[in-house]
Amino acid sequence: MDVSVVLPTWNRSGESRHSEFLDECLVSLCQQDFDGKWELLIGTEMPQKFGAMSLDVIESWREPFKQRGIPLKVLVQHADPDSGHGPTDNDLYAMARGKYVTRPLGDDELYRENFISRLFVEMEGEEDAVLAYADFEDIDDKGNVLRQRVRGGYTDERIRRECFIGICVLIDLAWWKEMGYQWSNIKAGEDWQMWKEMAEDTCPSRFLYVNEFLGQWRDWSGTLTSSVRKGDIEAMKDYTA
Repeated sequence: MDVSVVLPTWNRSGESRHSEFLDECLVSLCQQDFDGKWELLIGTEMPQKFGAMSLDVIESWREPFKQRGIPLKVLVQHADPDSGHGPTDNDLYAMARGKYVTRPLGDDELYRENFISRLFVEMEGEEDAVLAYADFEDIDDKGNVLRQRVRGGYTDERIRRECFIGICVLIDLAWWKEMGYQWSNIKAGEDWQMWKEMAEDTCPSRFLYVNEFLGQWRDWSGTLTSSVRKGDIEAMKDYTA
């Protein structure tokens, strides 16, 4: 297996705007032009009160990928709504069989058809690389482009000031496991915390920057980022009881 794509989601079994965005995200992943072997791992977190995930919903996710011969696994587990999805992310990483793995993707984001192939080629071309990241765009809830996020080169100093790496990332999974990394159980900013930890453990030259727009991040009221902006959630705070 060349690549494992990790996608955590949260109670998307019913009719909601966020369910629509998840469907669009899955379509963008199903349309990838990557000709290697890859798998999609979905971790759907359910509050205890909602009970079991509908098998019909899971099958609707799986069918388009099955038609293309792409393995899709769904991890269904109950989760604490007051904490982050770090535990699910870690379980998905443990399930991953790819040489490379994405960071946890957002279930309301969209990805260009060459998202996987472009980052894969970059990683394969640099023997010492452990991570590749690319530019992306911000879109609103209607799909309109709000701004373009040109990420720029990686430095230790910069990552301590801002979470600039973004949503389009591919990581060497064997290296990740060898280093013993785990996604933390914080509600927002878990990616930034991880990039800073990684910056302390490796040379910046092992992080590859791809100056190309490979994804779109949806800036709307339903994101955790929106809750951070409003002050409802404090980034990088552990909400676990």
